[in-house]
Amino acid sequence: GVCLAAGILGAKKGVLSVALFLVIGGVGVPVFSQFTGGFSHIAGPTGGYMAGYLLLALSTGWFIDRFGCRLFAIVSGMALGLAACYALGTVWLSVQSGMTIAQALMAAVVPFIPGDLLKLTLAASLVRVLRPQLERRFAF
Repeated sequence: GVCLAAGILGAKKGVLSVALFLVIGGVGVPVFSQFTGGFSHIAGPTGGYMAGYLLLALSTGWFIDRFGCRLFAIVSGMALGLAACYALGTVWLSVQSGMTIAQALMAAVVPFIPGDLLKLTLAASLVRVLRPQLERRFAF
């Protein structure tokens, strides 16, 4: 969702939309996983990954704003942003839980890589098709 929002909206509006999502969830609206909400999710062990969504949106949107809807730009922005999200989230999880970085990676990153790559591929494909169409119809 983050990649898709930033890919379609660009860096500024993409980061703003993700920040709004985090604020809405932080105040208690059940928009986080398993229909939960509340600041404890942002401040808890997985909060670093949620903060990393902002880096993911910034990277994705910046690459597309800068280089256009070429597949290389889209995938590069998403991949670098995902790496930044993983890094921030893993460090935060390690600090919050007392795990080593390796343990945190094995618990919260490695199992999700295949699914994240699949979602990244789907989002990149959708952005490549949808953004040019939306740019023609709306003033982005």
